[in-house]
Amino acid sequence: MLKSIIKVFKRDMKSTLKNKMTMLIVAGVCILPSLYAWVNIKECWDPYGNTNNIPVAIVNEDKGIKFRGQDLNAGNKIVEKLKDNHKIG
Repeated sequence: MLKSIIKVFKRDMKSTLKNKMTMLIVAGVCILPSLYAWVNIKECWDPYGNTNNIPVAIVNEDKGIKFRGQDLNAGNKIVEKLKDNHKIG
């Protein structure tokens, strides 16, 4: 079974290499997805590159907790980090 599969594959490859139109189609099928991926990756590479003009509003309703003698307030820490981030308006 495997030998017959390999035999058919080799025959098809030989006939593909002999026909110029078939080679053109095979090359197109190989190159077009690469071009699509290249354009897509280039456009999505830096999604935060142009976000500095977008206004952002933050609502922090975190009350915080006291855990093992320390006051923990994750909401305030996140707000501080966002204020330091100049990539977002």
